[in-house]
Amino acid sequence: SVDGGVVVAGGPAPHTLDLYEDALCPACRQFEQQAGDQIARAVAAGRVQVRYHFVNLLENRSRPAGYSSAGGNAMLCAAETGAFPGVHASLYAAQPPEGGAGYTAEQLADLGPRAGAGSGYAECVTSGRYTAAVADNYQRALADPALRHDGSFGTPAIVLDGRLLEPGSADLAPVLAG
Repeated sequence: SVDGGVVVAGGPAPHTLDLYEDALCPACRQFEQQAGDQIARAVAAGRVQVRYHFVNLLENRSRPAGYSSAGGNAMLCAAETGAFPGVHASLYAAQPPEGGAGYTAEQLADLGPRAGAGSGYAECVTSGRYTAAVADNYQRALADPALRHDGSFGTPAIVLDGRLLEPGSADLAPVLAG
């Protein structure tokens, strides 16, 4: 579901995992490839609720600029229409390099139905319904000192039960494994 510009996966659970991601972030893609299946299993088992905060940190590093917002918007639209896991995985699997061209709005709109998105997905994507929310997520993340590592905010930011973790932290594995 979508709550205030954040994708919420799973119901109330013993643990909460907040993930701050940018659709253009190579480290986010790597984190998804390494932990995505484990996270999905932990959500399905009721061990963790995940809140995905999509941000536009790398907004100006695509050609044309704007892929971070467009990708984040598409993932929020996918959550609204029942296709979040497929769109999320697909966008990271086909992620453009920094400085490269990302999917256009039309290509993002076409992706949803192939990932199982229900009606309204294409209109949501092409209208940019959540673009402002992606920008707002980034501004809120920048303003939160708890999300800073070595003095700055970066993606992916992984927050388990209110505590910022390093990507690859051993603290996440036992929560995901149960």
